[in-house]
Amino acid sequence: MNPIEQRTLDILNRSSEIIRELPNSAGYLDEINKLARNVHTKCTLAIGGRVKAGKSTFINTLLGEQLALVGTTETTATINRFVYGKPADPNRPIKVVYKNGNVSYESQEFMDSFQGNDAKTMALSKGILYFERAIENPILLDIDLVDTPGTDAVVDEHQEAAESAFGFARDELRKEHDAQTKDLVKKADAVIYLVGAVANQSNKQFLDNFQQACDGASALNAIGVISRIDEEENTLYNSKDQAEYVANSLKDQLSGVMPVSASLYDAIHKYTTKFENWQRILKAIPEDIFNTYLCRSQEAWEGKYDAALVKKHPNLITAEVRQQMKDDMPWGVFRVIVKTLYSASSAEDARQQLLTLSNFEEVKQVLQDQFFARAKAIKCTILLAQLRNIIWQIRNDALYRLKRTAKKSVEWSTLINNRIRPYDSANAEELLAFIRSNVKSESEIQRIEHSIKGDVVGPLEQLENEIQNLNIDYKMLQEVQRYKDRWGDNYAELCELFGMYGTKPQLSVEQKMQRQMFWQGKAMRLLDPKMQEIARYAASSYGKL
Repeated sequence: MNPIEQRTLDILNRSSEIIRELPNSAGYLDEINKLARNVHTKCTLAIGGRVKAGKSTFINTLLGEQLALVGTTETTATINRFVYGKPADPNRPIKVVYKNGNVSYESQEFMDSFQGNDAKTMALSKGILYFERAIENPILLDIDLVDTPGTDAVVDEHQEAAESAFGFARDELRKEHDAQTKDLVKKADAVIYLVGAVANQSNKQFLDNFQQACDGASALNAIGVISRIDEEENTLYNSKDQAEYVANSLKDQLSGVMPVSASLYDAIHKYTTKFENWQRILKAIPEDIFNTYLCRSQEAWEGKYDAALVKKHPNLITAEVRQQMKDDMPWGVFRVIVKTLYSASSAEDARQQLLTLSNFEEVKQVLQDQFFARAKAIKCTILLAQLRNIIWQIRNDALYRLKRTAKKSVEWSTLINNRIRPYDSANAEELLAFIRSNVKSESEIQRIEHSIKGDVVGPLEQLENEIQNLNIDYKMLQEVQRYKDRWGDNYAELCELFGMYGTKPQLSVEQKMQRQMFWQGKAMRLLDPKMQEIARYAASSYGKL
């Protein structure tokens, strides 16, 4: 258990000890004990977004295995969880959890048969709560990954009659997908939200709901991914600009937005051994023929050449070779590979250019830093926020009622002493004893309030502030890495200062003052506003060491 987890658990346990003294505290104790049990659970990372946003392809590429079925329709009709572990029976690796509480273990083919948007599949899938697949992938050591059905499901008009026969109309399907996805995102500790090139209002509202469900958790717990950027050529080459636009539109909901082509990344690794031969074949074709006849469209690539063209250019690729090269790649992915190979100086140069265009390595690194490495901190941040809400309820409801009762008890005691004791001292004493044993005195209430403030609220706020500072450090580290080439010799210093290597610099008071003054001066000399912000934060960070 890491230090943040241990401190969170200590705060929760101390809360239980104090709250146990309150009358009628069973409900509060149940909530706090549930939070304490969740300290040991893994962080849930949900993949949210609209249907056909490429969620399943993204998960497959991230995990490096074809685990989630992909297709051109709304493929994911169920909730699919991916957890760390090894299935007891390799032939039945899928754990199926049904809504009625039953559990069975099935084959991968069984799981795949439930993927699709036809009426029969959707009707059958209504009885399943989720599928779970255990794999020994290091990404899943501290994270459970959840593939959601998606929001805004669309069903073709011609399917409506068939769906009605199964008692599952089009609107019901849409609502089912929306409800499942939004509920999962609300319960998740963090979200990767796949967005389109246009930041529309529904996306903003979706992330608003997520933030509220997580009791005010930081937007650092949510990140946006513009997927399938390979489908349009302009989108692929301008993806960074589009990502910046979406990030600015959703800056209150997302810590950042990154473009990615999982399909291109997969294709690079699948076909990279063929790149050298492909490049040799392609470069034998004149440029005008290549641009006019081959890469204009998929139809042109797959079509036949007229006899005059073949006679004039005998080195043209035959239709059979062209089909072998394209294989089952999406046209957008294949087109960018072919064009890059044609223009690059070498096959390896083309490979590096394509990896940069796919942007998946950068996305994986950001996810590693932001989610996988911070899983425990994310989980504890949410648990602490939920505990804060419980404490607020106790202080503003339970303790308020106790104070009122304590004041009333003084009145009751006075009444008993004045009206009953002179005539029946035994019953008067019994009544006073009952009040003393069942009503907290004002001094006892003050002691409990003091304990809550000193032993719970104080440590809770301190730990929240430390986690918040870690989050700010991480955000600044991201910005430092964006401007890596412009920091020169100061880059390594900033990385250490913002916690990239796990520890902060150990400096004397004089050294800290020197570095603080250096960064204050640098902030005044820099022209770029973002770099000025980083320099000012570096100066303040040295002041906090």
